[in-house]
Amino acid sequence: MEAVAVGEVPKASLSAWRKDPTRYITGLIYLLIVVVLWTVSNFITAALEAGSDTYNKPFLITYLNTSTFTLYLLPSLLKHRKASSRGHYEAISHADIDPHACSQSVESQSLAKLTVRETAIVSAWWSIGWFLANFMITLSLAMTSVSSAVILSATSGFFTLALGSVFGVEKPTRTNISSVLLSFLGVVLVARSDSSQTEEISVPLPSHPIWGDLAAIISALCYGGYVVLLKVKLVDEDRADSMLMLGFAGLYQTVALIPVFPILHWTGLERFQLPPTRRAWLLCLANMSITFASDYLYILALLKTSPMLVTLGLSMTIPLTLAISIVDPALSVGTVTFLSLIGASMVLGAFVLLSWEGTKEDEQASPPIDTGREGGL
Repeated sequence: MEAVAVGEVPKASLSAWRKDPTRYITGLIYLLIVVVLWTVSNFITAALEAGSDTYNKPFLITYLNTSTFTLYLLPSLLKHRKASSRGHYEAISHADIDPHACSQSVESQSLAKLTVRETAIVSAWWSIGWFLANFMITLSLAMTSVSSAVILSATSGFFTLALGSVFGVEKPTRTNISSVLLSFLGVVLVARSDSSQTEEISVPLPSHPIWGDLAAIISALCYGGYVVLLKVKLVDEDRADSMLMLGFAGLYQTVALIPVFPILHWTGLERFQLPPTRRAWLLCLANMSITFASDYLYILALLKTSPMLVTLGLSMTIPLTLAISIVDPALSVGTVTFLSLIGASMVLGAFVLLSWEGTKEDEQASPPIDTGREGGL
């Protein structure tokens, strides 16, 4: 028996997590479902920005999508109410009597669960990183070209690998580095292909390209930061209640972002307006439902696999979108070119390479991870 302080992640448990192919494959399946849902969401968003049902309100749409996370608090509230109605007459484990003296066998490989308070703190940090990443990419798109924003935001793979290596949840192996480079180059080719098409059309020049490029890089850094944070603090889905964490995140952002609406409205940056038509309402509700389901699956995929895989998984919407465009040109959001096909193939190849590597059992000992019990970074 190996004594483990409450909140400390046992090295043996981490090793077992890294070597569990079933858990990894399950996470991979979740991630592929998320990619499909996000691709559908992209088409819905494109439909909202064109045609008779135009509803181009990026901040309000993001706010509505995020607010759905609050619903994840309901299961925890119901559980708490049920426990209260029973008068809290529940069995007390030895760990509850003396948590500082709890012991844990290597065979059980269970991790000390985070308390509600600790989950709320981790959720607060995650919410800040999530909001900054999304706000910065939106700001970038407003100040620089789409191709520059897409290319620079794709550097999130480099930041994820670097930060993951520092905190011990990733290793700078040849496969990881090759996958990041291959995916990045693929995104560059697709973005350049789109850029060459827009050059044939008269479009306004970027207002502040340097600041826009910087915002895209900050967005990539924030993304890499918050996915690594979740992996460092939670390790896997058994350590914390993912629904509770998402619920706190939804509550924080629903309340904290309310003052932003009058500012956007009075400055004219985004006039407050509800969806104008029934179809626009249905599209918004569909998008909210997709966000509600996909982000929960996304967190589970992250906790079952690795920050690197879910980061590269974001780019998998590119080959899927191109495939849909080829099958049904009516849904195409752009012209499919030879360059974009090559780029999409590189993105797909990078994802397959990293996924295949992840299913192999890691024979090397895993480094310990400092999860901390104070909720700080």
